[in-house]
Amino acid sequence: MSYQVTTQPVIRNNTVINNQAGGVYVQAQYPAQVACPQVFEHNVIQNNAGDGLVVANGTTRRSVALTGNTITGNNGYPVAFYGTTDFAFGAGNTFDTAGGSGVKLGIAVSGVIGDDVTWPAYGNWPYVVTNDVTIDENATLTIPA
Repeated sequence: MSYQVTTQPVIRNNTVINNQAGGVYVQAQYPAQVACPQVFEHNVIQNNAGDGLVVANGTTRRSVALTGNTITGNNGYPVAFYGTTDFAFGAGNTFDTAGGSGVKLGIAVSGVIGDDVTWPAYGNWPYVVTNDVTIDENATLTIPA
């Protein structure tokens, strides 16, 4: 017997520190699992052994909004988006300003883009392609200058 659960997560006012793996990992590979938008507000994600926040989607487009989060000191990227993720950075996010000791600067991206999405600019932060990025035939990926 299998169950499918649809949820619309709002992850707010949490502290995730000193994990032996990454900070927060949200996976939604199938359309029925996680509804839009996924909201991350006012969280502290620090000093974890992997990436701070990972959102792994399949080819179905999902929106992700980050506002007022502190994601610093993690041994990896502050944020990583995999798959068809339409993300937005609201006001008040704090990410690392210096690399070193495993801290990586940039926004990690990879996966299959199955629908039209735009990756917004976030200050001077680069997008770092950590694995293949494949854009389906009928999809468009827009990255502003």
